[in-house]
Amino acid sequence: MSNFINIETQKIVQEITNEIDPHRILSLWACNKEKLKGVRLLTQVNSFDSKLLPKHLEKKEFEGKSKAFLQEFYQNRNLFVLSNEILDAHHSSAILKLPIDYSLLFDSNYIGSIDLFLRGMPVGNNYDALTKSMHYILSNKLNCDALPYLFENIEHITERREDVTRSFANFLRISSATPKSECIRTPDDLTFKLSEADSLDLAKQRILNFYDDKEALENHILRQKTDFYIILSMIHIEHHIKGSLSEKFSALITIMHSEIRGVALRELTIAYKYFKNNNSIFILANLGKLIKESNSSIKAIRNISWDFHFFRLMETWASDTSKAAFFIPMFVTLDKRLANLNEIYLTKYSVFHDIERKMYTVPALDIRSQIDNKACRLILEDYFTPQKRSQRANGTRLSSDALEEKIKKKGSELDAIFLATK
Repeated sequence: MSNFINIETQKIVQEITNEIDPHRILSLWACNKEKLKGVRLLTQVNSFDSKLLPKHLEKKEFEGKSKAFLQEFYQNRNLFVLSNEILDAHHSSAILKLPIDYSLLFDSNYIGSIDLFLRGMPVGNNYDALTKSMHYILSNKLNCDALPYLFENIEHITERREDVTRSFANFLRISSATPKSECIRTPDDLTFKLSEADSLDLAKQRILNFYDDKEALENHILRQKTDFYIILSMIHIEHHIKGSLSEKFSALITIMHSEIRGVALRELTIAYKYFKNNNSIFILANLGKLIKESNSSIKAIRNISWDFHFFRLMETWASDTSKAAFFIPMFVTLDKRLANLNEIYLTKYSVFHDIERKMYTVPALDIRSQIDNKACRLILEDYFTPQKRSQRANGTRLSSDALEEKIKKKGSELDAIFLATK
């Protein structure tokens, strides 16, 4: 599973999550209560009446000339949350009343549209979908946050600080507003709890606090660059290597093993589907066109890479227990490509540890079982031998600067492929 909880606890969690009956889950947890101290679990069960997703969160799309998508990260409605505190609080209750909270995460496109809307500037085809979804979210007083927007701008906060602060302030202002009527057409249709000055002061303080932990931010930048390098390598292999599926698969897993020092199974599955059929990954379908429009492979693919990284961030955000036993993330986007991404990686359960403050998410399907090509499966199995695991664990990972150089090199090679025929 992961190294943030010991092997014995991992086995207990796996045994519990293999069950789908809530009474059996409660019984197993009670038997192992001491060993599960500090652990919070979100899993899926059958025949459970206390569904965690309120009725007002079940609306999916808001249509105009474009669409706004509101989607839950966990698609199964029968979600079950358990910890020692919950077990103690509801020991004699027939129906668990779980202290669950929700947070809608806005992607950067949505934040940008909010910023334009409040400044009285055109938002293009997104106008109807934006205003309808805003009315729905504000009317139901749903928790919202723009954490991904701040994460996305970590590397460029110095040169973009004024824009980021203004956009984040406008997000804070509109998320505190209340609609005056049944629809929103202009900012005058909202009653604001925060003034422009107050929202700007609050944004400055939150941004200062957020960017103050230099070590955490450096680690996140490295994680972002690693994700980007994997996606860039996948695309580079597909268009640079004129070989078989297994040859391309082997090339990517070799990069993960030798350079990343970790086999990223989710990205490997995405790459496997991409190598089999370029159009199977919706977000990559018009890649050549996007590169030509931006005149830069790195710029076009970096935007795509962020969308993949966004889901990893959402998993971590589910670990916030400041207001409840578990924080379930949902996301709002105006980008259909991003909305379709959650079909690639369905979640079975998530584990959070109070002391370590770390999150681990397990897919609904064993990712390795989705590799149906025999040659590719044998290649993958070879990289999970004790010897290969030891090599990765003891090897030196690429530094941020070294990753940047490799990214530039692959970007130049892709430019030569895609822009030579422009």
